[in-house]
Amino acid sequence: MVIIDPLSDQTVFETEQVTFLCKVSPTSQLAIWHKDGAETSEGDLVSEAVPEGVVHSLTIASASVDSAGEYLVTCGEAQSRATLTVKGENG
Repeated sequence: MVIIDPLSDQTVFETEQVTFLCKVSPTSQLAIWHKDGAETSEGDLVSEAVPEGVVHSLTIASASVDSAGEYLVTCGEAQSRATLTVKGENG
């Protein structure tokens, strides 16, 4: 498993939607997402984690200060990480 297009650091304002994308090759069996070292699941801070062929995505529908942190995706032996920064309404 190789990550072709890794995660990118992102900065958003509170209540904005944010999506992390990761492209892998070959098609991965499963992507496991973590935030600050703990596995995430839909219903936590994450609204959707979707594998679509070689692209895996994790979407947070409405970012909050609690959403900020380091996100890690693991596909087999390959990993990619990125940081999410969430700014308050006043920046």
